[in-house]
Amino acid sequence: MIVGGFSSEIITTTVSVIECSASSKTSIMKPYKLILFFGVGFIFGILRENLIQVLIELAILPSLYTYSLHFLRILYSPIVIGIGWIFAFYNGMIVGERYLKSTNPVKTSFLAAIFVMLVSFPIEVTVVAMNWWIW
Repeated sequence: MIVGGFSSEIITTTVSVIECSASSKTSIMKPYKLILFFGVGFIFGILRENLIQVLIELAILPSLYTYSLHFLRILYSPIVIGIGWIFAFYNGMIVGERYLKSTNPVKTSFLAAIFVMLVSFPIEVTVVAMNWWIW
């Protein structure tokens, strides 16, 4: 369970770096770029969760978790997960931009990815306690 969770977070962090570096300086983005940033984050979150559930059903991954039945879904993935990834990526970029004060998108994206990964662990603990999903 823990090993699967860590590998899942590594994948998430890698994609976070890619997505965040594609749109550096989120705080001064034009509205259409901000909408694009949120759209990519949402689509990534939904695709990631659906891929994990398909790999579990094919017995390629061990069963990591299941979701509560109380959520609206897109295929296997609750919509709330896609929304959560949007805000995780956005907050990661804000943290990266504010603390590094760097124009280097690689440095900013790296800090953003670390932030996303670190913040996802306490979120996992919280949502499991709320029975949103079961490990």
